[in-house]
Amino acid sequence: MNSREFNVADRAFAAVKLWASNVEPENFPASLSSSVASIISIRRDPGLFRAIDVAVDLLRKGLLSDEDIEAILDGLSALLIETNYEDWRQGDFRTSTLTYVRANALRLARSLRKAGHTNQTIDDWIKAGENDPVPEVRFAKDKHD
Repeated sequence: MNSREFNVADRAFAAVKLWASNVEPENFPASLSSSVASIISIRRDPGLFRAIDVAVDLLRKGLLSDEDIEAILDGLSALLIETNYEDWRQGDFRTSTLTYVRANALRLARSLRKAGHTNQTIDDWIKAGENDPVPEVRFAKDKHD
């Protein structure tokens, strides 16, 4: 997950997602959930949008600790500012994944709210998503909705 090569990080996230979907919660390593949360918290690329996607599944399965959720919220808070279109730097290497990051962040915020979490960052993402000029972000749906 910490690889600097997207394909390696992508496969690692896919493996975590598959593992989480096929194991009982008590048998899933908490260190994997914490690693996903840390990647979101520090906004590490490549693979940030995949980490956010995996976090939605981990949340749904009850595999995120309170500390993981706090770390995720820290990352989502920073992403609100860092992915703002008005301040986006042309030529930024993350441009190709900007829409994916924003759409998945919105999905995660909605999933956190659905799971009963309340936080200003969650509210801010949902509001930003409702007004996002990119339809893929604005209409980002949880695949389980």
